[in-house]
Amino acid sequence: MLAMHLLLLSLLLPFVSSQIDTEYFSNEKTGEDLKLTIIDPIAVGHERTFYLDTGRSLHLKTLAVHPPIFAIDDFLTEAECDYIINLAVNTPNWKESATIPNDEFTLGAKEGEHQFDFKTADTNHDDLVDFMELWVEMPPIQNCMITIEDIPEFVQLHNYDVDGDETLTKDEFDQIDVKLAYEWMIKKGENNHRNVVRKSKQVWLHPETDTVLSLLTERITSVTGIAKRIIDSSEEFQIVHYEIGGHYHAHYDSTLVDKRSCIHTREVDGIDHDQPDDFTKYRICRYATIMYYLNDVDEGGDTAFPVADNETFSCEALNSGGRIADLSHHCKDANLLVKPSKGKVVFWYNHETSEDGWVGRQDPYSLHGGCDIVKGTKWIANHWVTVDNDKERQIRYMDISEEKKKSKNTAGVTEESTTNEEINEHQHQIMTTNKQLEEKDINEEINQEKLVLQYPEQEKHKNIIETGKNTQHNGNKQWLEVDEDDISKNQQQHIEKHIIEETSQDKLVQYQQRSFQQQEIHNSNQQQIIRIPNQDNQDMFRQQPYNDNYNADIETKEEL
Repeated sequence: MLAMHLLLLSLLLPFVSSQIDTEYFSNEKTGEDLKLTIIDPIAVGHERTFYLDTGRSLHLKTLAVHPPIFAIDDFLTEAECDYIINLAVNTPNWKESATIPNDEFTLGAKEGEHQFDFKTADTNHDDLVDFMELWVEMPPIQNCMITIEDIPEFVQLHNYDVDGDETLTKDEFDQIDVKLAYEWMIKKGENNHRNVVRKSKQVWLHPETDTVLSLLTERITSVTGIAKRIIDSSEEFQIVHYEIGGHYHAHYDSTLVDKRSCIHTREVDGIDHDQPDDFTKYRICRYATIMYYLNDVDEGGDTAFPVADNETFSCEALNSGGRIADLSHHCKDANLLVKPSKGKVVFWYNHETSEDGWVGRQDPYSLHGGCDIVKGTKWIANHWVTVDNDKERQIRYMDISEEKKKSKNTAGVTEESTTNEEINEHQHQIMTTNKQLEEKDINEEINQEKLVLQYPEQEKHKNIIETGKNTQHNGNKQWLEVDEDDISKNQQQHIEKHIIEETSQDKLVQYQQRSFQQQEIHNSNQQQIIRIPNQDNQDMFRQQPYNDNYNADIETKEEL
């Protein structure tokens, strides 16, 4: 019975997908009806089931409502996880992970230019600067995080608080040497990993040059409902490796909407992506974050959402001395912790949608980070969905991106490294060998599955399948009803095709697993065990914006 249901679901999927695409993403090329979607979280713990073309089921679970956070266990197979790690390890240009300069750093307050001003620091106008006010006044340094817990050390080191009352008079405050402040902060970052905002290594992979990554983008497109054009033109996959002590303190993936244009669409201005980033003119615009866990972590490494579903959320909480961002010390204080699990995907929205169905304000609940690795290592893949808040600009960028890819394909130019060519050849060998060796088994399974379709007349009944398409926010659902004994000869042929595809995929995974085991043995013999090179360098869709009462224009320090 179970096999029959899977076959029936695979039969219906093309019709389901067609309805969703027509409703939300018609006329994408011209921009008509091109809208962003947010899956309605319903409530924490709510689950939905999706079916892939092969009939494989995926269970989407709501982890938080504010922001909407979702997880799917076993979204990737073990073989797919191993393949991506292997692909990354054999890719050059690994670098230490960096952070984006914050607004103050961006707008000219670079190292050496910061000035301490007593009037500015004394925010409550009591003619004294307490340690919290001093923390706010400390100069920004990229990838360095200082919390209120570090301030007493700085004050005592230079004896600025003469009377020891944990406040500074104007005379005491004026003794602060900005050069000493910079030196102390830089040394903290060098000698204590906790004071580094981000401690990991990373490399970028291009999905259009790899079959497995391309299939992965297709899969996430089906689940999220975000237009394929948008996902195809978004950032490459960022593969990140954390070792013991590695972390990424709480931060936002996308910046506040302001007058600056989005950096990913700068080609519209005639600026190539290879040019240095200029964050005085551009900002990061990541509508959604998709994070894939590629391995199990022995201990630590949770993804933390400090203020998810926080009923008492406020700007003051974000600026309370940086404690909330310090995941080395305050990981367990987060409202939501997601434990890494091989094959799991977790995704969330960094922005709300506006009334016209496009990018809205930044969602302050989307603050998140990676807790310290205590034991073992952690591999993840980040996939950011980038969308410009200027819809017409986004469409022009997608047109440019598609034309570049088209020209590249027409010219037959493939800029791949020798390693990538070998990997592509390996993929081809997997497919060819699988077809030759497993053909007999596949045919036998087809014959077995055909028997499932032979039902007595009296056993006729209906299966009702949720299409995932809704037209109203009130939760009214449309359903697709199918009589199992209405399967025509053509539909049976369609089922047979899916059996072949599904069985072939299962055999492919088994073959990949054997191949990776053999490759690991080979690498071991060559003393090339996988490692990082040591280099320096749908009313399931919510259509309405939130109505939460909070200040949209939140300003935070660099480490947040």
